[in-house]
Amino acid sequence: MTEPPNESTPSSGPNPNEPYGTNPTPGQPQYGQPSPGQPQYGQPAPGQPQYGQPAPGQPQYGQPSPGEPQYGQPAPGQPQYGQPEYGQPQYGQPEYGQPQYGTPQYGQPQPGSVPPGGTPPPGQFGAAPGYPAAPAPGAPGTPFSVGESFSWAWSQFKANPGPMVLPGVIMAAVGLLFWALVFWGSSWVETTTTNTVGSYGDTTYSYETTTVNGGALAGLIAVYIVGLLLLLYFQVSILSGAVRVANGEPIDAKSFLVPLRFWPVVGTAILVALIAFVLSFCVIGGIIAAFFLQFAVLSTISESRSPGDAIGRSFRVTSDNIGDSILTLIIVWFTNVVGALLCGIGLIISAPLAALFQVHAFRRIVGEPVAPPAA
Repeated sequence: MTEPPNESTPSSGPNPNEPYGTNPTPGQPQYGQPSPGQPQYGQPAPGQPQYGQPAPGQPQYGQPSPGEPQYGQPAPGQPQYGQPEYGQPQYGQPEYGQPQYGTPQYGQPQPGSVPPGGTPPPGQFGAAPGYPAAPAPGAPGTPFSVGESFSWAWSQFKANPGPMVLPGVIMAAVGLLFWALVFWGSSWVETTTTNTVGSYGDTTYSYETTTVNGGALAGLIAVYIVGLLLLLYFQVSILSGAVRVANGEPIDAKSFLVPLRFWPVVGTAILVALIAFVLSFCVIGGIIAAFFLQFAVLSTISESRSPGDAIGRSFRVTSDNIGDSILTLIIVWFTNVVGALLCGIGLIISAPLAALFQVHAFRRIVGEPVAPPAA
């Protein structure tokens, strides 16, 4: 006898009436649906904030908590950012009673200033990284300029005209005395005239014989030697005064009357004269000697060189700086010629002016320091 099938026993084979699977057990959620009491997928649990929203009592994202300052704002009682506290100086400003940054204390010299009689130090004005610094005014290394040298000479002359023209005034007085002695010596010259009668009628022929007193000749030679020494003395005094000005020394009446290293200068002048005399047998020998030896006397005074060393120094400087040396020689000559054309009186001004120009030009050419222009 065959028993009927038990309906509670699931069939082992698929149900042809439910090809996509059987339904869930009663009480279970459908596939893809949350369990009872659970939020829908993508929704927050009950009592929780929406996604992207802060919890209750919390500030919005990007907003400060209650009682906190806004972002970028100082806390209550604190100064604004970039502002000092009360009683404190502004940023970049010194405290009360202190000098401004870069300003010296009272009684201290300004930065870069030169004390009286001092030599200006080399500066670093305008130096950019990787580039050489520009020298301070008057410092070694400043290139030569005709305009700067003449402007410097004129400013120094205007600042101290009295001591600078004093040698010229004395030279003028000495010159008058010199020519008076020359005329006085000339009066000792005796002239004898002898008349003879020619053999052709009444025609008279005459001739003169001149005799010079030995004492008068010796006197004239002595006057010339003394005159040359006096002329050299005052020229060296004027050039020495110009060197003192370039050194930044105080200027008084003796500055242009007392020469520096006079007898070494006399030796240098004698050597220069001998060289010029030998070269004068050539057409342009004198000009060549004047060019290459133009700084010999100045080097003897300014650099304390011996006569032979000073001549060699002048030759090297002019050889290495031909253009600048030519300009210097032309300006010095032209200044003195203009002074001489003014009846010689102009030399009272032109002589110290030319000496100042030559000293400044020489120190610029050789790279030596020089005092700043007079105010």
